[in-house]
Amino acid sequence: MIRLLRHAEAQKNVENRHGGSGSGLTENGLIQISNYVVLNSHPQFQDASQNIYYVDRPQCKQSAITLAANYGTEPCVLGNIAPFHLGVLEGLSEDEALQKHPEEASRISLWRAGLIDISELKLPGSTDEREFFRVGLLALKNLTKNLENIVIVGTRSILVLFWNILSGHTPESGGGYVEMPWPNMHFIDFDFDREKIGMLLKNT
Repeated sequence: MIRLLRHAEAQKNVENRHGGSGSGLTENGLIQISNYVVLNSHPQFQDASQNIYYVDRPQCKQSAITLAANYGTEPCVLGNIAPFHLGVLEGLSEDEALQKHPEEASRISLWRAGLIDISELKLPGSTDEREFFRVGLLALKNLTKNLENIVIVGTRSILVLFWNILSGHTPESGGGYVEMPWPNMHFIDFDFDREKIGMLLKNT
């Protein structure tokens, strides 16, 4: 099982900022983690909680460390993958994005609403969506090589990437790669197929 878990509420979420270098958790975020631990105490989660990985951002690291402390384990950083860089919109709040880059802000809103493909996003200076997908495939292949149960604490862009990969979507035009709402400390569980991930990587 792979559990894709978004980090707890961070200051950047309160400020409604796109991407950026991240920030620490709020008091509400720490409460969210405590509530999550209470509600997720069944045996399968206890097993998965021994293998907690996090994306290299402050809000993910703090969430993972706080979560892992409840299970007597140490989390590991998920190397060789970074959140999707939003180019000219990186680090801006929604209001700032609309003021400084209205056309690009409109496109990201359209993509998040499912009205355009990620291949049509085309934000100046942003991550190449096909390379982002390939790196995500490689990360999943390496991560699942020897582990059966994993929790990945991530940013929204990384979790959406993994969700799309595990759902069989691709970033090509018409490939079904979509954004999705992902509240703080919300999770989705997947049974993964190593062979399928390997084939996708071979064909990318």
